[in-house]
This record gives sequence, structure tokens and C-alpha cells, in this order.
Amino acid sequence: MTGVDVSEGMINAALKANRGIDNLRFVPTDGMAFPMRDGSFDFVFSYEVFQRMPSHAVIAANLREINRGLRRGGYALIHVKTAYDNHPILNKMLRALPGWAITQVRSMGRDAMTSDAAYRGAPPLPPSSFARLCQEVDLAVVEFRGDPTHAAGTHVFALLQHR
Repeated sequence: MTGVDVSEGMINAALKANRGIDNLRFVPTDGMAFPMRDGSFDFVFSYEVFQRMPSHAVIAANLREINRGLRRGGYALIHVKTAYDNHPILNKMLRALPGWAITQVRSMGRDAMTSDAAYRGAPPLPPSSFARLCQEVDLAVVEFRGDPTHAAGTHVFALLQHR
């Protein structure tokens, strides 16, 4: 089993937490290309990652890499943000704010994790738009499943298959 992350800190934490488990490896990635051979995985799982990607182009690049890494017939289960959790207009305005303004919002009791523009990620992708991105990189959408860990209609799990 292989875990990838853009954060060296997360890789180090995973290595420390899983010391002594021989069938796990953790490797850094630049977030655009994965350190793996073509067709080397049967299954890919991603949770709470795609909604943090900075643009739809980066999301498409990651889907392309997932497809490259999957064996023919392999599956991926990808967690996708499909809508804003609360007010879409407010979210759009917050995404446009410069960092100094977000710092002011943070001081008013907002979640510090969302103060970084990169962490806020690209706008949500409705299932139909996500399906089009998958089709462009030759991944088949098997099904979308609701996500019980978020507000209804805001996130889904997309089950994808390498053609």
C-alpha cells in the first residue's frame, strides 16, 4: 500500500505512526505527478483532498495521474465537493479576498484552516462537471454516492474505473 502527499510533514507523521508495518510506504508528490509506474495500482482512495486543489485544471491533472496509475479495470473512490456548505455567494466573495483580509476574518472567530487561499480550493464541481473531467482523462464514472459526513448535496464519493 502506498500513500502520497504534498506535505513532507504529513509523510513524516505517517512514517512515524506506521513504523514497523512492512507493507506500507509513504512518498511525497508535487501534487501534479505521482511517483508510480503506469498500471501499478488496483485501487486508489482519496478523501478530503480534491476539494483543496487550487483549480479544476489541477483536479484534471490528478485524475489523469490516477488513471495512469490504475491497472486496467482498477477502481478509484474519490471524495468530491459538489456544492458549498452554506451560502454560495458568501463563499465566492471569501474566495476572492486577499490574504490580509482573510487574516481579519480569522480574528473574528473563523476557522484558521480556511485562511489560506490554497486550502480553500477550487469552486465545487457538480457531479455532471466532475463526470466530464473524468471522461476527458478516460476514467469511467461507475456511480456517485452521497457522503454522510457532510451536509446533504455538498459532497459525493465518485466510484471511478480505469477503462
